Amino acid sequence: MKPRRNEETNLSGEGMGKGGKRKEEPAASVGLILKPILIAEAKEGIRELGDEMKFVGWYVKIALGSAMVGAAMELFMIHTGFYDKVTVLESEKRAWESSPEGQAVKEALNPWRKHNEEAQKKT
Repeated sequence: MKPRRNEETNLSGEGMGKGGKRKEEPAASVGLILKPILIAEAKEGIRELGDEMKFVGWYVKIALGSAMVGAAMELFMIHTGFYDKVTVLESEKRAWESSPEGQAVKEALNPWRKHNEEAQKKT
């Protein structure tokens, strides 16, 4: 249907009322027209999202399994006294490193000691 010459047209070529005013449609009829379109688009979006997220169940199972294995390892270490043993070993290591014997070994094993001595002689 071609609009009459005295009627203005919008971009789609549909006629508008005289004087450039758009013809008023009741909101209910617009809602009735748009509702099926919006529902169809929503269903399509849900389908696409479902296709992308179909392995979420596996990811959740893997995450829960990993958390359970980690918790079991922590409980085992607490039950066997692992943390107590590590604390004792670390304190012994620090005490030995701060002793004169530990300092001497540290200096003897330092591969950069000659470079440091040469740098001190140059200054």
